Amino acid sequence: MFGQIIRYLWNCRRHNLWIMIELIVITIVSWMVIDPLFVLNYNRGIPDGYDVDGLYRLQLMRNPEDTVSNPADDYRLIMQKLRNIPSVDAATCVLRGAYPSSPGMNANNIVKDTVAITTTYIPFFRGSDFFRTWRFRSASDGTWETLENLEVPDDGIILSEDAAAVLSGGGDMVGQTVHEGNGDGPSYRVVALMRPFKMRNGMQPCAVRLVPIIGEMPEWGFNGMRIFIRAKEGISEERFVEQFLQWSDENLAGGGSLVFKDFLPFHEIQAA
Repeated sequence: MFGQIIRYLWNCRRHNLWIMIELIVITIVSWMVIDPLFVLNYNRGIPDGYDVDGLYRLQLMRNPEDTVSNPADDYRLIMQKLRNIPSVDAATCVLRGAYPSSPGMNANNIVKDTVAITTTYIPFFRGSDFFRTWRFRSASDGTWETLENLEVPDDGIILSEDAAAVLSGGGDMVGQTVHEGNGDGPSYRVVALMRPFKMRNGMQPCAVRLVPIIGEMPEWGFNGMRIFIRAKEGISEERFVEQFLQWSDENLAGGGSLVFKDFLPFHEIQAA
């Protein structure tokens, strides 16, 4: 019986070869489709590392018709008015390319001794409600309040746990010094560690360092300005958006150097 099966397969070898080729092609194509979808869905299931609910992005643009107003003064006034809105819990401004789900990312190496790692770096304004708005968490106690109340010096950085693990081999990085570039760049002192977070919804968490901005908003920062706003708990998205757009019509649609461009819930930006 076994010999008859072998002879039959041999006699039909040409036909069987085509079947085998078809199966191989189907397997490869299926893997090319299924594997990325599996990885994408797995990554989306990883916690973001910050609070998406209640977070919104306001974009402002320079008013080409205004050549008199000072954008720095207008920026400070807008931030003050935003924080005085009863339904707003916190607001902070970020530089373009320097926040989760931004169109671009800033990255370079940092080195400790002979160990190097590529980190995404995010500048932040000290005393700007940055952590209260985003809700990035401290690695020490899991709260954003610890990072918000932290005094970060000019040469200080906050490093994500995964970056610290690589640089220190699992040791404590707080108080340690790292260097930018290949070790010959500026030096920074790690003042705190934060829990990892995702820069993209479909990505895994990546190594991040937060760097304080020295001085005021740079002139180029007023072009396409991005302000992130956190609504107070218990306020529905529909109600908050309606109220905020009414406020923007009254405060951002007229004169001044900075005017309204768009306003979106952050989960829409994240999905896009």
